[in-house]
Amino acid sequence: MPNPRNGHMRRLQIVVKKLLMKFPQWGIACLEGVLIDWNE
Repeated sequence: MPNPRNGHMRRLQIVVKKLLMKFPQWGIACLEGVLIDWNE
């Protein structure tokens, strides 16, 4: 059986990619936030 959550994640990735094409600075801000979280 296919995992429904996996399909949801794929749909989420498509939405995120579309948002990043419109607002690339959001992607940079998110990446910086993640890196800061990992470093702590």
